[in-house]
Amino acid sequence: LFPIQLTLKNPAGAADSAEALVGSPLLPPEQLQTRQNHVCILRAQAEQWAQAIAASSAYADKYNDRAVMVNVAKLYIRQKDWPSVIKWGERAVAGVPTPELDTLRIIAQAYIEQKDNDGIQRAYEMIVDHHPSNRYWTDLLSVVEMKNRTDPRYVLDIARLRVATGVAEIPGELIDLAEAALKIGLPGEANAVLQRANDAGQTGTGAVRTAVQATLATARTEAAADLRSLAAAEAESKKAPKGEPDLRTGEALASHGRLDQGIAAMQRGIAKGGLRAATEARLRLGLAFLAAGKQTEALTELDGAAAGAGLYAPVARLWGIHLRNQAAGTPATMSEEDAQAAAEAAADAAAEEAAAAVDEAE
Repeated sequence: LFPIQLTLKNPAGAADSAEALVGSPLLPPEQLQTRQNHVCILRAQAEQWAQAIAASSAYADKYNDRAVMVNVAKLYIRQKDWPSVIKWGERAVAGVPTPELDTLRIIAQAYIEQKDNDGIQRAYEMIVDHHPSNRYWTDLLSVVEMKNRTDPRYVLDIARLRVATGVAEIPGELIDLAEAALKIGLPGEANAVLQRANDAGQTGTGAVRTAVQATLATARTEAAADLRSLAAAEAESKKAPKGEPDLRTGEALASHGRLDQGIAAMQRGIAKGGLRAATEARLRLGLAFLAAGKQTEALTELDGAAAGAGLYAPVARLWGIHLRNQAAGTPATMSEEDAQAAAEAAADAAAEEAAAAVDEAE
């Protein structure tokens, strides 16, 4: 009956026949897995969702089939059972060196439906880790940004990441970055950022250009004054019993391009201890190493910060993802169209595989 039901385009009847075959002692053992897979496919084609979920989840458990795990997640989408979507989606990608974009998107959407910001962040981190694009970096940084809009250092960190990953709107967000740097006492960074934009002709036109030039003038004046005071500040920080003054002096030195001095001061401060936030300290040191072109040392510090606790651990983790993508030659900013095309290609491949299985049965 099974081939006849297929010929008659009766997937429900074909699924019943396939299940009967599975339970028959006459079925050769080497055909068992294939027939069980046919049941999964045909129950879905017949839109018998509960039966499709039962058959597919049992098959995925028995054979540890990741493609079928993804299908189970998709079946649960129809039920709007978001915890089950996440469970099966995450099982499908666990331990996979390069998870498929389509599956990661499913996981992210399920977390969005649950309004679980931590879950959304984890899902988007996996996406940008393996499939970086403007769209997903923008989504991820928007979620991370919402965690704290009042800490000026954190606001500056997000602005830095937006510029580094290529999703910032230029020159508007460069002004935001410079103003955030000025606010926490890093006029050297504000001056350097806007001066590079000015030299590259990235200051816009009209009112925007006027705003850039005004902020640059302020940054230039404050940077000059800050630079004059740094020698005394460095001498005082060396005498301090705790490391916070060294850390902040080192950060200021690095912002003026005095990277070797800045790194040495930060390392001294970390060695002393007594820091306000050890995770943040390693992040700052990692970014100084990065500015100095020392990628290996930068990743060591960033990974150490990422393994820590608190507000800055996710920031360090994102820097690590970005740097590893660059080191691997992965484009930092795949277009949204390319990302969508990749997802659709993965979905098409899965559909073709299912169709081929049914054709084989016929």
